[in-house]
Amino acid sequence: MSAPFFSIVMATHNRPATLARAIASLRAQTCADFEILLVADALDAETAAVVARDLGPNDSFLKRTGPNGPAESRNRGLAMARGEWVIFLDDDDSFLPTLLAALKPHCERAEAQALFTDITVVTEDRQQPGIPELGRQTTPLAGADVNTLWVKNFIPLHCLA
Repeated sequence: MSAPFFSIVMATHNRPATLARAIASLRAQTCADFEILLVADALDAETAAVVARDLGPNDSFLKRTGPNGPAESRNRGLAMARGEWVIFLDDDDSFLPTLLAALKPHCERAEAQALFTDITVVTEDRQQPGIPELGRQTTPLAGADVNTLWVKNFIPLHCLA
C-alpha cells in the first residue's frame, strides 16, 4: 500500500457526536489522498461505535493508556503518520470539503515546508441535541505575515500543515 499524501492526526476524548462530525468532514473531502490516524486517551461505547462505523480500511485507531490529554495523543498519531504532509484535526473541529484539494498544490511546491490556512471559529451549544450553532467568525490567516503570526503565537494547530 502506497503512502498517502496527507496524514490527518486526530485526538479524541469521549466526544462521539463531534468526532463523527469531524470524520464526516474528512469523508466529504474532494481530495481523498489521506489517512486518518485517530488516537483516543479514553474510549466510551458511543465513541467506539463511531470508530467502528466511520474509520476506513486505510485509517488507524489507537486507544492509548496514560494520562488524559491531547498532546500525547497527537504525538502518538504523528509517530504513526505515513503521509508526506501532516495536518492535525481535533475531534471537535471540521474541514470544508475542498480544504485538502486547495492545500495540495501549495504543498507540492519545492520550497513549501509549512503552510497555514484561514480559520472560521464556530461557537456552538454542545449541551443541546444536534449541537446548534450560535455564531461564527472568520480570521484570514493565509495572507498574513508569518513572522507576525509566530510572534503573536496565533496559528491554531488545525490550520497548520
